Amino acid sequence: MISTEAHLWWVDLDAGPSPGESLNLNVDRRAALLSQDERARAARFVFERDRRHFVLARTALRSILGARVSIPPEDLELVYGVRGKPALAPWCQAADLRFSLSRSGGLAVIALSHGVEIGVDVEQVRPFRNANFLVSGEFSPAESAVFESLPTDVRGEAFFHAWVRKEAFLKATGEGLSRPLADIEVTFAPGARARVLAVSGDASAAGHWSMTSLLPRPGYVAALVAHAPAVDAVPFGFHHLAPLSPAPGPARIDHRPQPGRHSWLTSGPGRTT
Repeated sequence: MISTEAHLWWVDLDAGPSPGESLNLNVDRRAALLSQDERARAARFVFERDRRHFVLARTALRSILGARVSIPPEDLELVYGVRGKPALAPWCQAADLRFSLSRSGGLAVIALSHGVEIGVDVEQVRPFRNANFLVSGEFSPAESAVFESLPTDVRGEAFFHAWVRKEAFLKATGEGLSRPLADIEVTFAPGARARVLAVSGDASAAGHWSMTSLLPRPGYVAALVAHAPAVDAVPFGFHHLAPLSPAPGPARIDHRPQPGRHSWLTSGPGRTT
């Protein structure tokens, strides 16, 4: 079986500004790399931390994409599908580049592939008092039964594993939350290999998709889904937001895989290749 490659970067959204530069100035200057639409979206955030995280995640995405297609990040044009899935405009495409971005807490993940639809999702694991309520509404009956069978002390993390796997699938399809999460059945019990079990009750449809479980750092879980029978997740480590020159320019990006940073790819039963 030929494996599809997906390249992954993590972005520390709480990293400090450049020496001698205030946090707000750093974010405002990076916002100049965004499109008018993206800046408008950033302005709608109520909390400054959320605005800052949005700007830093989107500028990191633009820097990585720009380096891949040799176009300045501020000149890239993004287009959006019917349900909001982003893509590069045809004029700035190269080798049918596909991408996905997700952020939670102070961490973002960016995934790239060529010619294969992908979706990635990350969540900060946190106490969830209404997890049982969400399970009843967003999990299939079979998934709910698995969840109820788990020891109470592992249910919280198991819930978030299920959540990111379902979200990553819907990001890959471009459907977003227009499709019920219960339509996508996934594994999530501790020790279970990460995979899609059924799509709208059809187990055969699951064979067209691959899933990789990711553990980026303590307290976070993530998942990568690709519309291919197998995917090889290639880690490129952390994307560092380089200091901006007086005229905003692309960040420095190391495009060499970093084999020493595979610890956030789950090994053994947790990873699908």
